[in-house]
Amino acid sequence: MKRVYLCLATVVGLMTAGSVVAQAPPAGGAPAGGAPATPARTDPPRIAAFNVAMLMKKFDKWQYYAVTMENARIQAAIELLKMRNDIAKYQEELSKTTELAKQNAIIDQIKQKTFDFEKLERQKKEELDATASKHLKELFGDVTQVVNSVVEANGYDIVFAYPEATTKEEAESQNYIDLKLRATAAMPFYVGKRADITEVMISTLNKYRPAPGPIPQKLKMPDMKDISPTGGLTAQPPK
Repeated sequence: MKRVYLCLATVVGLMTAGSVVAQAPPAGGAPAGGAPATPARTDPPRIAAFNVAMLMKKFDKWQYYAVTMENARIQAAIELLKMRNDIAKYQEELSKTTELAKQNAIIDQIKQKTFDFEKLERQKKEELDATASKHLKELFGDVTQVVNSVVEANGYDIVFAYPEATTKEEAESQNYIDLKLRATAAMPFYVGKRADITEVMISTLNKYRPAPGPIPQKLKMPDMKDISPTGGLTAQPPK
């Protein structure tokens, strides 16, 4: 991968020893050659943390991929719903048919349609899983590079990533309460503003790792009643 060094991005935030700066992460790893040895530190370790749930919501590239993947899942589900609807139509026709030859012909059609449905379902799942894995790996790399840049610019010894509620409704949900009380490694109950670098992370990621384009509008999954007997959609896509 071609190594590209971006200019410095300074993002202000109240921290223990002044303002936090985030250096733009290079496209590659660290420069060649080892750093000179430094004396052992005697000061207390510097600790920072960022809310990974908030980062996922505000990192435009993350939201772009999240909505894109959700829309792809809905489109795949619509395609599968139409095929399932066709199978149901043949099954209904079979229940009304008394002629043996015609019954056998319909049964053959149902078997073929079912085979095609299962094949497409596996194919869509494999495609979606592979794409999601690719996006997640890319996003993880972006976040890791920014964490490393913030650590290097500010001298942190530890950076925690913690999943904290981002709304009042989330904070009052049973899932959130279970998450906070479950035995989880490094789950903080409190993070002071001076130690929280979430906004630094978000600002730097959005500036230097932008989304490929505008965040798409989310599609809506139609109800079964919105699928016509011929397999065509009767519901209009959202504008």
